Amino acid sequence: MISYVKRIERIRIIVGLLLFFGALCCYCLNISASEQVTGSLQTVTEDIVAYDSMDVSSGRVDIKAGEIILVADEDSEWLHVLYQGSNLYIKKTDASAFGKLENEDAAKELEKTAQMDKSWIESYIVQMKAIRSGRIWRTVIAVMIVAVIVFIVMNSIRRNTSGKIK
Repeated sequence: MISYVKRIERIRIIVGLLLFFGALCCYCLNISASEQVTGSLQTVTEDIVAYDSMDVSSGRVDIKAGEIILVADEDSEWLHVLYQGSNLYIKKTDASAFGKLENEDAAKELEKTAQMDKSWIESYIVQMKAIRSGRIWRTVIAVMIVAVIVFIVMNSIRRNTSGKIK
């Protein structure tokens, strides 16, 4: 039979591990929720081909002239673009097919819409973080309450058992 001190030590270790993993989950969720999309809006002046990955043998998507894309990132050979909700890659040699928006009023309106969309997205991310944090804290509090109840029950059982032995 395990002694009372060893039981208490095991309960403390279990509660400590639960708190550690809970804090680790909170940290990981905050990191993953903080991603933001940035880039520049460009119009496509001639038909070009985009790929699903940085490989010309991957899936192809044809982008027609006049479409608007968001150039999010670039490296030495590829441009990472967002087009119709998809992450695509365009060879940097095809970048000459991009142009600035010709109609300045339309460009301002698109920029205004993009800023508004960005605000909504950031607000949504903050709300999702708050919801996740609430869930995590509710779980941590519930685990703590259960641990305290288990401790009280085990302690009372031990007292009853030790009282009957005497």
